[in-house]
Amino acid sequence: MFMRDLMNHGGRYWAYIGFHALMGVLLKVAPSMVGIYFLLFIVFAVFNVFMTADRDDRAAAYALYVIGFEILYRMSGFIVFYELGKYGAIMILLMGTIMGKRSFRAPVFILLLLLLIPAIFLTHSSDSERIREMVLFNLSGPLTLVFSGFYFYNKPMTKAAILGILRFAFLPAFAMIIGLSLRAGLDTLHFTSVQSNPEASGGFAANQVSTILGWFILIPVFFALQGVKLTPWRVLDYVMIVFLFLRGLLTFSRGGILSMLAALSLGFIYLYFRSYDFRLQIRRIGSYVLLGVGLLVITAFWANSLTNNYLLFRYQGKSTSEVLTGIERQDKSYLSGREYIMLGDLKAFIQYPILGTGYGMAMEFHKREFGHAAAAHTEYSRLLAEQGVLGLLFILLAYVYLPIYFFRQRRFTMQRTFFLVFFLVSFFTMFHAAMRLAMPGIVMGFSFFLMVPTSRSFVQPKNDKQR
Repeated sequence: MFMRDLMNHGGRYWAYIGFHALMGVLLKVAPSMVGIYFLLFIVFAVFNVFMTADRDDRAAAYALYVIGFEILYRMSGFIVFYELGKYGAIMILLMGTIMGKRSFRAPVFILLLLLLIPAIFLTHSSDSERIREMVLFNLSGPLTLVFSGFYFYNKPMTKAAILGILRFAFLPAFAMIIGLSLRAGLDTLHFTSVQSNPEASGGFAANQVSTILGWFILIPVFFALQGVKLTPWRVLDYVMIVFLFLRGLLTFSRGGILSMLAALSLGFIYLYFRSYDFRLQIRRIGSYVLLGVGLLVITAFWANSLTNNYLLFRYQGKSTSEVLTGIERQDKSYLSGREYIMLGDLKAFIQYPILGTGYGMAMEFHKREFGHAAAAHTEYSRLLAEQGVLGLLFILLAYVYLPIYFFRQRRFTMQRTFFLVFFLVSFFTMFHAAMRLAMPGIVMGFSFFLMVPTSRSFVQPKNDKQR
């Protein structure tokens, strides 16, 4: 019944939407209730996967739901454990792997897990609690990828099941839109600089909010390109796309929006040139596609007008002083200083090439070498700094060898398209937000599922290059 509702827009889906709208209201009036619900949901999800032996791929649906709700949990202020979202998703997927009797179909993930261990012993501090925090925070991101890979790699799933899982994963978006609207209504926002805007993010970290909003936008847009409704009403799909895009732009944190647009664009281009059926489908649903693109353009202009053109300046990479004085700075940074942190991480890698500095110690290295602590915003440079050659090996295996091998092994165009979209949005996210959230690791693992062609939607055209 659970998955059937999600696959076929059962009546319960409206109830799910209503419940999450209520969660959005509670985020404003009783935020601790949102945090309590998240904790209880993780406990329920682990228990339910255990009791049902992961029937209907429940672990997949629950884990992808958790990554969307994680930001609401952090915004609630009811923090039992800051990394609860990551470790909660890991527990759910581990239970699904065990109860679903999944064999480890990709030994490379076991190797990736082993590569993460040595850096644990290099972390040091006079405060034992500080050691625990540094290890748990920096280790949690790569662990989400490893355990997501254990569960999803070559896991057979039909397109209907995948879309049903994504419908469930999208539900926290309703709470997000309602919560942001109540905590930071458009009429209350004031834009006076080109910096990321915590006020527009509901008082929370703009980069993390933008990242999840980008993930939420990707889902309905991807459905629209498939010619499939995400919610029971197509008009609701477009309303959600517009408001998610608007709120994502207003955070002034560009990473989440640009990662989403890049992943969708590359996936769309690949599918368009590889699938004759898709080109025919685009002709049939061309009006919907044009409507969607038009709405996004109008929304961008709307957002820019709300910010008195500061949004445009932000995406142009201009600083506030440049806007106010009209004088271009020679030392400006389009990447908001991330490139300097990356260079510092590379310096740490050069000084500690074998095993790195240890988890969390790259920040201490920055403080010692450059006079200020700086946390990595790019997962790839962090791996090099904190894990040395083992981190380099992790990068080459997880982000180069494995995706290339998987992509080449799959000959089905729709499978490759799904893989490209979900892998790339995760890959790009790690450039600007590292693995502060569970989203990039879990979604990257999710991209390795094995699509099973069981319906007309999977018919491979005879005159196409899909085989």
